[in-house]
Amino acid sequence: MVLELDPDQANLPRLQELGYEVFTSVDSLLGFVNRLGQDAAGEADERSETEEAPTPGPRTADFGRAMVRAYERARDESGFTAPSFQGMLAEQDPVGAAHRLLSGPAVSDGFSNLWDLGRLDLTVEALVLRPEFSPLFTGEELDRARGRLEQFGYEFPRG
Repeated sequence: MVLELDPDQANLPRLQELGYEVFTSVDSLLGFVNRLGQDAAGEADERSETEEAPTPGPRTADFGRAMVRAYERARDESGFTAPSFQGMLAEQDPVGAAHRLLSGPAVSDGFSNLWDLGRLDLTVEALVLRPEFSPLFTGEELDRARGRLEQFGYEFPRG
């Protein structure tokens, strides 16, 4: 594990390539360590009453893998890195991270950067709209994701 407090001066992709878990804030590292401890103890995540836990199972795990693949594709194909996104995934499960991003009043910096790169297909919004993952999200979240993508001119795949 590496705690890099000056990510602008570090080669984060190279550290990850070498197999390090890289964190860019103490909070993200602490969240990761706490989650490891909870997993080891068999404890469930504590959530507020309004936040539902994702349904455990293959669909949730597949979504997590898809989030990581989208991040890796953005990095490998466009040179885009998002340390804050990595921290968010370290602090909470991928479905929880997506809920958090979708609940924001505006698009994330990562969304904006991917739009600049012409890669809206790699956004969380595009992932949650995939038929295999949409059951993990509310109708409101799906509408918000669709609206954001439409607003930025995303052409939805025909299928």
